[in-house]
Order: sequence, then structure tokens, then C-alpha cells
Amino acid sequence: MWIQGRRRGGAKDLANHLKKTDENEFVAIRDIEGFTFSGLTGDNLQKAIKQMEAVGYGKGDKRNLYHAIFAPAYGEGLTAVERDFMVNYYAEHMGFKGHQYVVVEHWKKGKQHFHLVFNIIDPITGKTHELKWTKQKEWKISRGLEEILGLSTPKIKGKAARTWEMQRGKRTGIDPRKMRKEVTAIYHASKTTQEFIAALEKAGYTLTFGKRNQLVLIDKFGDTHGLMRRIEGKKLADLRQKFPGIGKAQLPSHDHIVKNRKPQKTEKVDNVYEAIDPSRVREDIQEAYRTSKTGVEFFAKLNRKEYSIGRGLKGFVFIDKNGTRHDLRDLLGKETVKNLGKKFSDLESIHPRPISEILRRLKATRSRNRTNYRRHRYLSSSAIIPILPVLPLKSQFRNTVQETGRTESNPVPVQPNKGWPEAAVIDWKAWGHKAPARFFAKWPELAPPGFSPMSGPRL
Repeated sequence: MWIQGRRRGGAKDLANHLKKTDENEFVAIRDIEGFTFSGLTGDNLQKAIKQMEAVGYGKGDKRNLYHAIFAPAYGEGLTAVERDFMVNYYAEHMGFKGHQYVVVEHWKKGKQHFHLVFNIIDPITGKTHELKWTKQKEWKISRGLEEILGLSTPKIKGKAARTWEMQRGKRTGIDPRKMRKEVTAIYHASKTTQEFIAALEKAGYTLTFGKRNQLVLIDKFGDTHGLMRRIEGKKLADLRQKFPGIGKAQLPSHDHIVKNRKPQKTEKVDNVYEAIDPSRVREDIQEAYRTSKTGVEFFAKLNRKEYSIGRGLKGFVFIDKNGTRHDLRDLLGKETVKNLGKKFSDLESIHPRPISEILRRLKATRSRNRTNYRRHRYLSSSAIIPILPVLPLKSQFRNTVQETGRTESNPVPVQPNKGWPEAAVIDWKAWGHKAPARFFAKWPELAPPGFSPMSGPRL
């Protein structure tokens, strides 16, 4: 007899499963014990299981149901007396004696099986019954029922292939189920250890020792398979009994075989930026400071040279394309930084992003470029976080609105004039009129009064 049980919740789904008639040829509720109502109708089955679940909710346990399946072998069945004995025998040995339970009988494809649902909570003490070694207990119960009732022991078919093994088989073309039949046939046909190893090698499988000195097989693609998982119905003791010297056989190295058979993966090369000389950074920032008249122009020039400007605890910090921080005080001097607001009167209106956000975006952009992942919506299209001017606040362009009569959505009308460079006129007509903030970040010398710089729009 085959027995398998597990702890679970979901009384409604379990009751619906037990009452299914489309999958089963015959469904009958055989027993409902420990409840305050009587009757064996389908509605009462659902009420009984829900009542057991409600007891668990009252105790703070949402998984207080234990669902066990009993399946005799094909051609064997249990009478009503044998069924009652089976239930009592199981409840006593699992520690469920006196608990609420229901019994449902199914016939599926001409084979009888039973469903038992117990309430794990003890009705006398109100405590949840502690479940320990349930698989071992159910195995002993199966053997005991077989001996008492004269039932046959189910044949051991070997461990089923796992999901990841099936997926690996789809990629390589080696079905683990077919491989099991092939290796099992080789096992039965071989008489000595050397004959067994040679037959495996001829079939394309190499026997070796894996982790913890376990016997494993390596196929032609370099994938590892447990030997005992590929021999149906046999255990390690059977293998050692038939091939006594297999544990001390001279076998090739596992790593060496895998290295030769498995295709080598191409290493992903990260974006390696050129080393940036600190003196070059100092020269770039000092040159931009000397040649700039406004803060907008100062930061725009540095942004063109691939520097991102961040807000640190003690002021502005410049970050190069490698993600290295450069303190403005170390580059221009403490006195120059203190008087920076005197030279750049618009410095107070600059609000760069925090350093942590800039570094996060730089790292994410490098990762995206390296792995070629789809661009995330919150990432910038380049590794450098631009410092872009935006339209002024309402309080800054009230006078402009009164003078021009324009609405606040377009406070400063801009038209390309003859003094603009030809490239600037082309950019304005192509995309600048739609994104003036980005346009004047590229051409700060053409920006009209009323634009304030900031770290750029959120993407």
C-alpha cells in the first residue's frame, strides 16, 4: 500500500478536489467523525473541513489540516471493515487518535484509493499536534498494513526526474528517463566492475567520483548525473554488492572531464573606462571656472566634459565617468569655493541630485550596457547625469507674464535670431523648440534671462 500525507490549508479548495466527479469514476464520503452535525452529503463534507480550518484560525494556525492519500496496488481493494481498521491504525500511529477527520473513497481508472483529512489540533488540549518524521512513520504504517491485511508492497520505480533535470534534457537532448532505462539495462547486463565502467563509456557516459566522493555519471555534454538516480529500482547497497570494487576503482577526475566536454562560457567584459589623471580633472574644472561667467555656463561646460555634479554634505562634488568623486574645495581651493557665490550669482538656484543617486545611475547604466538588458524607464540614456536648466518658477516670471501677456506655460518666448550660430538654429528647429531646457544646456550662451539651472528633469 502506498501512503503519502502532507500538512496544508485551504479547506474550500480541498473540499472541491475531494468532490470532483469528472476526474474520478466513483466518489463516496465514507466517514465524518468528531463534528457536531451528522450526515454524509457533499455539503456537510465542505462544512466539516471548513470547521476544522476555523479551529485552526482560532488558534492562529492557518495550516492545521493533514491530508493523507492511501492507495492499494492495482487489483487490490479494501472492504468497509478493512477501511475502518486502516483509519484507526493510521490515526493511532500518527498521533491523531481522537482528532476530527473525514474519509473519502475514490475510484480512478479502475483503481481504489482513499483520502483522509485530519485536524492537527488536539480537541482535548487545544494544542497543535507536533509532526515529526512523518515520512518514516507512514512508511512503517504501510508495511504494517500490508502484513496485517495481506496487501502487496508497491514496486519501487526509482526516483522521478526532477524539473530542472527535464529542462536540462530539453537543452541537451538527453532525456533523464530514457537515460535511466539505458543505464539500468547496462547495470543488469554487466557482471564485473570493469565491464560496467566500459559499457557506460561505450554508451557515452563516464563514471567518476563527484562531491562527497559519490559516484556520478558525466554525459557527452559535460552534465553530471547521480548514478543511483539513473539505475531503476536499485540502491547503493545493491550496487556495492554486485560490484564490490567500484568504490576503490581508478576513475578519471570529475573536473577534468567536465572542463573538456562542457563548452567554455565567454566571459562578459565590463565597460572598462580609461584611467583619468587627477591633474586632468583639476585642469578641466579650473579652466571651466576661469572661462565661465555664470553658474549655468560653468556646469554646462563640465557636463560636456563628462562630469556629473552632485550635492554632498559639504557642498558640490564632481563625479567623473568612472564614478570617482572630486571635491570642489580640493580642486579650486577653500577660499575660492567660499567666494563662489560672488562670481556666480545664480549659484543658489542650482539644485543638483544627491551623490548616491548619481552613483546608482552610473552603475545601473554600466550594467545595462554590459548585459544588454532592456533600458529601464528610470535610467538616463547616457552614463553621465546632465545638469540642465528648466523653466523658472511662477514667482520668477510674473513680471514677464505682465509685460508680454503670455501664459505661464510659455513665459519667455524664444525665437532664433540672426546672431545664433547655424548649428544652434538647426538644433532649435529640430528639437530645441520642444525641449528648450535641454537646448540651452547645450547652448548656455544663448539662454534668455529667466532660465534657472538645476540637475535636469526626472526621467
